[in-house]
Amino acid sequence: MKKQFILIVALFLMAGINAGAAVIDSIYYNLTHVYEAEVARDSTNTFSYSGDIVIPDTVYYKGVAYRVVTVGNSAFAGCEKLNSVTLPPSVQSINNAAFSKCTHLSRVTMGDNITAIGDNAFAGCTLLMGLKLPASLKKIGYRAFADCASLTVLTIPDGVTSIGQSAFRKCTDLRSVTLPKRLTMIDNDMFRECTALEQINIPQQITTINPNAFRGCTSLKNISFGSKLVTVDDNAFRDCVALTAIELLDNINKVGVGAFQGCKKLKTITLGSAIESLFASAFGECTSLTDVFMQSDNIPKTDQNLFLGSSLTNATLHCRPALLEIYQKAKPWSDFSKHVSIAPVQ
Repeated sequence: MKKQFILIVALFLMAGINAGAAVIDSIYYNLTHVYEAEVARDSTNTFSYSGDIVIPDTVYYKGVAYRVVTVGNSAFAGCEKLNSVTLPPSVQSINNAAFSKCTHLSRVTMGDNITAIGDNAFAGCTLLMGLKLPASLKKIGYRAFADCASLTVLTIPDGVTSIGQSAFRKCTDLRSVTLPKRLTMIDNDMFRECTALEQINIPQQITTINPNAFRGCTSLKNISFGSKLVTVDDNAFRDCVALTAIELLDNINKVGVGAFQGCKKLKTITLGSAIESLFASAFGECTSLTDVFMQSDNIPKTDQNLFLGSSLTNATLHCRPALLEIYQKAKPWSDFSKHVSIAPVQ
């Protein structure tokens, strides 16, 4: 009898986690029996928000107070007439696709306790600008701000440790980005085709720049690499046509396939002492090359197509004196018009 009673109570509590849905002051919510509320997607799709929306910290339903803690999946998705949203300090997460394709949303004011922004949360909000992310933020999801074409300046708080693939892809007006100090990886396609981005400082804790991370950033002129970076992966900076010089520091040991391919204004490349592997077309189609500096005392494992499509007829290879004769005879290094020796760094 006692076991049956316990089972009945447990089933009751499980069934009662969701108290149900309610429309309060023209906003649709899911309510729970722990007195929390989620701004939710209208299951009947009859709601289409417009204008300026202010979400309260607490809502009241049938005399009971519910604290608003979440903006749920697709809660405002596709509300093309929505202009601005103000979120209260009580909100802790903005879930997947919460504001996706709100094409007239220009301003979002976030509270100070948001820790996570989900996948596609603001994707396709083409007029969103002046975004201030809260210091409490820890995670930004896949394509969270992709195609936010009006973002111009972005500071990502230092507490953020995870940023998903394509998070800021095709933010075509984005000119300036400050990355968080605790981030250890720049994921695939993160800033791909951010065509207005002019410079990027890679934080000291970053060890890997993943494939296509900055591909097609056609205005990118300056890159400052962090001291712990080990790998620049495939196509990471491909078609960054404004780059004129790169210096890959002594900790970097791998430059992937097509990493700097198509950087047509690239004149000077400096490869540090730790370089071990240079893959096919890593510097392909770099038609303005004049100087490549090899700081290593060893010849790295090199694909013969490293410089495929690049013009080396006016380019000089600078290397250690002990390796000069080897470089002069070995492909692709023998294709340089001149080979000169450089002294070891003291």
